Amino acid sequence: MPQLRLNSSNFCCTFVAVLFVSFFLSATCAFRFPRRTSALLRHRTYAATSAFHPTSTNVHLPASTAIVGAGPTGLFTALMLARRGYQNITVYDRLPRPDDPSSPTWGNPYRSYNLGLGARGQIALRAADAWESIEPFCAQAIGRKDWTPEQGERPEQIYTDREYKTQVIQRDRIASCLLGELERKHGDQVSVWHNVECVGLTWLDEANPGPEASPSSAEIGEKGVRLRLHRQCEGQELEQWTTEARWVVGADGVRSALRSALEVKTAPGGHHGQTQKERVRTIKLPERNEFVYKILPLDLRPKYGTGPGWRPDLNYSARSKGEVTIEALPTREGIFVGVVLFRPDSSAIAKIQGKEDAREFFAGSFPQFLDVIREEDLARFATGPTFRLPSFSYCGPSIFYRDNTLLLGDCIHSVKPYFGLGLNSALEDVMALDKCLSESEDDVSKALPLFSSRTAPQAKALVEFQASFDYNANTLEGFLRFVLPLILDGIFHRYFPAFFAPNGIRLLQDHRSTFRQTRRRKQRDRIGQAVILGVLLTGIGKGLGWAVKVAARILLKG
Repeated sequence: MPQLRLNSSNFCCTFVAVLFVSFFLSATCAFRFPRRTSALLRHRTYAATSAFHPTSTNVHLPASTAIVGAGPTGLFTALMLARRGYQNITVYDRLPRPDDPSSPTWGNPYRSYNLGLGARGQIALRAADAWESIEPFCAQAIGRKDWTPEQGERPEQIYTDREYKTQVIQRDRIASCLLGELERKHGDQVSVWHNVECVGLTWLDEANPGPEASPSSAEIGEKGVRLRLHRQCEGQELEQWTTEARWVVGADGVRSALRSALEVKTAPGGHHGQTQKERVRTIKLPERNEFVYKILPLDLRPKYGTGPGWRPDLNYSARSKGEVTIEALPTREGIFVGVVLFRPDSSAIAKIQGKEDAREFFAGSFPQFLDVIREEDLARFATGPTFRLPSFSYCGPSIFYRDNTLLLGDCIHSVKPYFGLGLNSALEDVMALDKCLSESEDDVSKALPLFSSRTAPQAKALVEFQASFDYNANTLEGFLRFVLPLILDGIFHRYFPAFFAPNGIRLLQDHRSTFRQTRRRKQRDRIGQAVILGVLLTGIGKGLGWAVKVAARILLKG
């Protein structure tokens, strides 16, 4: 027995030493992130306070700029360039002009889908002095309330620790606010053409401008681009023409015509001498967890004050047993815009053929909302259209062409709207472009490759990291890849907050870190967790083996 006691002591000491050394090594090699975060925070603070300096006097300013896409990203880009002193900025968009932001039409919940402006978006808009024109039309969401099949009604969560509260506003309303900002402050520098679509692009350094060239070609020289445009109204084509610009910015979304033209231009086998790193290519990630949705307005105003959690400044989320989810966000007008998410082959939704079917479905699956759904909305839900969510895709390795063509926003990164990073990251792209222009003294031949080298990797990291959460949690793969990592992150961050970060979903909302840093930090967390769990399991296994040996010897001697 003395020999057994000596082995037990040696084992315990060895186990504790190995555990300590493993934890120390994993911590020191994997958790250097806070120092980089501090440096990055200083960088972002500088960017937020120094970006969008008005009235540049640089001689490198281009003679003219074309922007394809008059959504929030395109108009925000125009605002940034105008504040830098750029002249002759023209923005084209195939859609009609949005209503004035104060128009009563925004009370129609079917008018435009809601977006949540978080810290990233608010910082960018404040840097351009545009936030004051947008904030009055936002509804604040300071927390959330959930219902789940497993736990039923859960207590409301109020995000008291967040520096920036989420501001909810319709997408097209943001565009309307930015359009008004441009017209009030930069009407002599920027013109916006609605109902005009860009249907083709020619690079003037590769083709003779020819008889179609406008008088501005002499100013543009051989470095510009020619855009082929056509105007339409109510589906009727009215006219076609061409125009030239010194450089063009593509901000025309996930189905970008400009990006498609660049993909053809830089494809391998062409005669333009593009290397693999200079290619503009869209990478689409496989669809693993497909959902579609319908719009469902909810008038929650009669419920305010009737019980805990019924208030106008929450994100309401309810999930049924049949994999149908309602996500509802507030609007300034008071009506919540609900999004009903479901599988494309959902049998529960397929059975809804009329208003009474819809009533029966919501009474059974979401009774807490039945009395706030209007009769006309029940009927419209039954017969209305079904929409698809955007898929995960990014553009790379290059997002520019020569010194005259650039892509940003949804053109270079498309994500599902679960975490509110679509528009927020697009507005950050514009801030990044502004910084590159400042560092390059507005020489676009230097600014464009600099922007591409910095932003394309961030777009890739954003899309790939967010897609890593897109698994069906009800499957074994979904549990191992999505649910289990969240559980581990919660445990390790709770007991070792100095070494382990919160879960990846929370990290994505942290504006102090880039998307590449967020992904690297979480990869290091996984390494640290694996090392510690491996040591613990090894120790437990050895301990059990030792206990079995002791028990066996005692039994044999007995």
